[in-house]
Amino acid sequence: MRVAVAPSPDAAPDRAVSQDARDAYLRARYFASRGTVFGVEKAIELYKHAVTLEPSYALAHAGLSSAIVALMDA
Repeated sequence: MRVAVAPSPDAAPDRAVSQDARDAYLRARYFASRGTVFGVEKAIELYKHAVTLEPSYALAHAGLSSAIVALMDA
């Protein structure tokens, strides 16, 4: 059986982000995954940098909010 999946017509189009913003986001994910207070603080710094570079970068905004909550729980 073969199934073809077509994108939803309501789905947002793929949006390219700058390489610098993507790099900051990926580095932030790495530091956030370390599970240390230092790592989460560094992740917040990097997420903020990614958002500064690309204000509409939703993944960076989501990561930033998650990191802030993680820091409050620490």
